[in-house]
Amino acid sequence: MFKYFMLTSLFLSFLYGCSSSSPFLADVRNEPVKVVLEDQITKDKISYLGRFLMESKDRNALLARLMKEGQAGCKECLFASGYTLYSTSGTLGGMGLGVGLMAFDLGSDIIDIFVEWGALDRISGFAMPEIFMGQSVQSETQAWQLAVSHTERQLKKAANATGYSVRCIAGCEDGRRIYELKLVNDRDNSRYIFQPGKIALITDYGEMKKIERPHVLDTASLDFVPAYQTIAGNQWVFRMFGEPNLDDNGDIIVESGKYGIFFRAKQGMEGTEVQRDIMRFMTDDGGYMYFGTDKAYPNYIAYRGNLYSYSIKMESKFINSTLIER
Repeated sequence: MFKYFMLTSLFLSFLYGCSSSSPFLADVRNEPVKVVLEDQITKDKISYLGRFLMESKDRNALLARLMKEGQAGCKECLFASGYTLYSTSGTLGGMGLGVGLMAFDLGSDIIDIFVEWGALDRISGFAMPEIFMGQSVQSETQAWQLAVSHTERQLKKAANATGYSVRCIAGCEDGRRIYELKLVNDRDNSRYIFQPGKIALITDYGEMKKIERPHVLDTASLDFVPAYQTIAGNQWVFRMFGEPNLDDNGDIIVESGKYGIFFRAKQGMEGTEVQRDIMRFMTDDGGYMYFGTDKAYPNYIAYRGNLYSYSIKMESKFINSTLIER
């Protein structure tokens, strides 16, 4: 027992000692404050958007409760925002019971497949109304092009706000793209503890599907009637990594593997303040994009410029706070 205690103490001392010399570990330890979220309507909206982070039992319980409240004509629930329960036909999940597929490679072939009885580690999606950015959307191809253009504008805004320039460096006409974020501000004057000189960002922009019969829960959660939408799950993928491998010219080395283009990097960015801020700025767009991760600490769902967090992935105790940086 004594030996075990000593080994544990030595490990913790090593870990915390390293954090004092490692900007990344110091940044991750400087976690944001969780502020209790009181508004039940907001809780329900974000819980619905992030439902695929839950196991199917809790996901189905959430959907059943929301539908029951809507049918009862509630005054303080998801439908109180003005969208009423006009149809109960079809499945509770609408587009939400489809299969989401996400695959990318960062040195080894990794494929994450969602099946309807499981939970995802990350979620993402994009939805748009019939009139989007002043244009009448007439096809799935047009919807995808508009969604990607909008996302890249938001990425540029997020990069500029956090001290970076951004450019696409590979796959720039495809769904899978690699972007380089290059630090342009003086790191010594940065508010971030960990801010790498270069961040490599990989995307998988999924298909935009025409929604013939929008589900009432999608409409109530988004506050608009979606005309085009990604399949529920993880279909608008964004992953960021610091300190990517560079060639002799200082450019990110892009490789090609079984699942397409990829890069190698030394450090993931989840759990850092700059990554959280980028997601805040990315999703501060009127409610068209959302991203969520169960792999960062604290975990969060980014939507409308806010980060919403949870402690337990249960229907009755899911979204319960917002994240505020120290």
